[in-house]
Amino acid sequence: MMVSDNKIEAIMDFLVNKLGCTPSVISRSPLVLSVSLGKRIIPRGSVIEVLVSKGLVKMPCLKRIYRPNETVFLDKFVYCHEKEAAELLKLYQAKLALAGFKASKKLMK
Repeated sequence: MMVSDNKIEAIMDFLVNKLGCTPSVISRSPLVLSVSLGKRIIPRGSVIEVLVSKGLVKMPCLKRIYRPNETVFLDKFVYCHEKEAAELLKLYQAKLALAGFKASKKLMK
């Protein structure tokens, strides 16, 4: 699968400047360059950014963030932190909506 230079630059920009990943960390998970920036990278990265800033998780490896399907991601990083960070689900939904996507209704508790 070919990935455009513009997409690679946008993903690298988000991961490096928003999540604080180094290029070497990103290079260990090349899968991340093939997933959707709007549907996966930004919504999930935004959730992780909040969790890390609140000290609820340490920065997980990129595969743990971007490889799982939506159900697994929400279970691991959103629903289990509802008490400490109630805004996570709304943040996730808002980031998806900005990109023109909706989270599955069956996944929204």
